[in-house]
Amino acid sequence: MKDLFLGVSSDPLCELFSVIYPKEKAKALSERLLKTYGSLSRLLSISESVLETEIGREAALYLRLSLSLAIRKRTERLKCGDRVTETVLAGHFSALYADATEEKVYAVFLDPEDRLLSVGRAAVGAADASAIQPRQILELAVRARADGVILTHNHPGGGLTPSASDRRVTDAISAALSSARIRFLGHYIFAGAELVCIGNGEDEAVPTVPRIQN
Repeated sequence: MKDLFLGVSSDPLCELFSVIYPKEKAKALSERLLKTYGSLSRLLSISESVLETEIGREAALYLRLSLSLAIRKRTERLKCGDRVTETVLAGHFSALYADATEEKVYAVFLDPEDRLLSVGRAAVGAADASAIQPRQILELAVRARADGVILTHNHPGGGLTPSASDRRVTDAISAALSSARIRFLGHYIFAGAELVCIGNGEDEAVPTVPRIQN
């Protein structure tokens, strides 16, 4: 999955560690951590004490600070009238979800040219059908006179794989919006520095939603 910071680097961890360690040590540390945890988002989801045990206090502090600054540097705040590209969407919500400890769900409402009309928080604490009502999303979309809707939520635990509930909610909201001829442009799931979009066919690593052009 593509990381949202230092995006052109094939090994962003190695790039970061190379600032404080010799290149060979940075490479070995990066490879060991990714082999152990599988992805950057899972590495960042472990507790500070475990991370310090793995790489030392100084390196752990440097890593978290670097990632926090990188996420904020990429952030482009959403403003009414802005054209919502994948880069803007990813930057805004990755920063919004960076320190979240519970699931939060937002709906983004767009005009026919994919310009922002409004953003509404749909739920906090859970992203399953009991917390998100398709009728609620539809009513908000109609009230905003939206032509298109994007759903976003986070996985604070770091796992990026969509759950069965994620897929049920996505399908239900897509059907509700379709009944009113409102475009559903995808459901973005954020986990650490990574994200995936579901609801437009196969799951896709961002940026790959064809109907929102950069």
